[in-house]
Amino acid sequence: MNETAASGMRAALQQMSVGVSVAEVPSGAFVFLNEAGETILGSAHAPVDLADYAGFGAEHADGSAYRPEDYPLARAATKGETVTREPMLYRRGDGELRRLEVSASRVRGDDGQPLLAICSFEDVTERERTLQLFETFVAAVPGVVYAKDRQKRMIVANRGVAELVGKPLSEILGKSDAEFLDSAAEAAAVAETDERVMTSGVAEQVEELVSFPDGRRAIWLSTKAPLRDEAGAITGMIGSSIDITARKEAEAALAQAEEQFRFALEAAGGIGTWDWDVPGDVVRASAQFAGLYGIAAERAAAGLSLEEYIAGIHPADREAISARIRAAVDGEDEFHAEYRVCNLNGEVRWVVARGRCLRDAAGTPTRFPGVTFDITDRKRAEDALREVEERYRLAARATNDAIWDWHFASNHVLWNEALEVGYGHAPETVSPTGEWWLEQIHPEDRERVDTTIHEAIEGEAESWTGEYRFRRADGSADVFDRGHIIRDETGRAIRMIGAMLDLSERRRAERALRATSSAWKRSSPIRAWRCSCSTSARSASLPMLRRKH
Repeated sequence: MNETAASGMRAALQQMSVGVSVAEVPSGAFVFLNEAGETILGSAHAPVDLADYAGFGAEHADGSAYRPEDYPLARAATKGETVTREPMLYRRGDGELRRLEVSASRVRGDDGQPLLAICSFEDVTERERTLQLFETFVAAVPGVVYAKDRQKRMIVANRGVAELVGKPLSEILGKSDAEFLDSAAEAAAVAETDERVMTSGVAEQVEELVSFPDGRRAIWLSTKAPLRDEAGAITGMIGSSIDITARKEAEAALAQAEEQFRFALEAAGGIGTWDWDVPGDVVRASAQFAGLYGIAAERAAAGLSLEEYIAGIHPADREAISARIRAAVDGEDEFHAEYRVCNLNGEVRWVVARGRCLRDAAGTPTRFPGVTFDITDRKRAEDALREVEERYRLAARATNDAIWDWHFASNHVLWNEALEVGYGHAPETVSPTGEWWLEQIHPEDRERVDTTIHEAIEGEAESWTGEYRFRRADGSADVFDRGHIIRDETGRAIRMIGAMLDLSERRRAERALRATSSAWKRSSPIRAWRCSCSTSARSASLPMLRRKH
């Protein structure tokens, strides 16, 4: 390797953010350690030959020191081993114990002969601490949160998983659903969804039927996404689930209440009817209507004043409803309101009332008939639905992905807060339309993305994925976007929900790796390298420190 090539290679290695050291083959003698490696190790000092490895600070998990031949760089240089992401405990000169992740292999020339052994290492101490914090966070999160490996074995799970399955985490972690779920059918259904997500690489949101140990059955809304390594390869999946049984029951109750409402209208009478003689101030009402207002049927049959019924309205609503009735009598004619009443049992119920003030030829109010329906069930269903929607909104805020919801009929696009946090687009600058979204895509990618997404929508696809450049407020970002297409009973696409993942950091890392690899391939004989590094070899170091005694 000539001096120019050697100098260029050293410069390239110096730019890497991970520690890099180089040794001769097959002696294991050092020729280079970059600045990142010096920072990680806490010193630029290192042994000169293989025998000096014994004085380094690497330790096994049991606290015993590495032997010279145990070090990854030594194994690559002397034996030709390839080491990939091997964990190592390293004690710096100041006594601090750090956790490293080390890889090592030989580099060969164009003739296939080994030139050098190269070792890369990274301090993962903080990352592992973060992982521990993450596991602690997962354990505290309500609902069900988990992660599985490519073989669908549970590798992370919170307390919600244990409560759902009815078994301790010790009997769940490391096992597949088929091994810890009592229902083979449910395990197979879960496995099918998991495999689909990991095979397609596209996140999904599905409803899953689950059984509790006590026999209860519930419906869970599960969000599942592929888990990828640093190279982008799918290594498993992550997921979260929330119990939506109450929401589903509320939706069913709402549908039932609406059906009852329609039936009541068709049956001409609704739940309760009234007819107010305005000049005589006498209200004649059905027993059902009177009961809603806490009035006995026999009293209602005799006729009561309007104030008797006003007294049955909830105190918080009474004044507003009285004002609406006066407005109808004074000229508005139509009366329509939702409010609370107190029935004969003292129970607060929600009602919707609709009536009309009738007048004689002179315009004087004569009668005020109407009908009232009990909508308590509907109100409860709406409250339950709002609660579930709020949970979904909070869950969306917890992810770094920019989540979007596109309604095709109105061309309305909703984004979560990640659009502002991750891409710098403040809500007031965002137009909630498909056109605004398209305008943020790089001009060179725009037509391709527009074409593929409309092909998916207009065809029969259930999902769409794409990679493109998306404009940040301060520049451009590489993103991976995926969406799930919702269709009506005829197959027509009506809505698409998706998430946009920022790939910018990964792309920069890939470009740096390709640049380094190209530099190595352009290099040849080791002689120039050894000559150029003969002086620095005595002061350079591997990722191991000699202790000073």
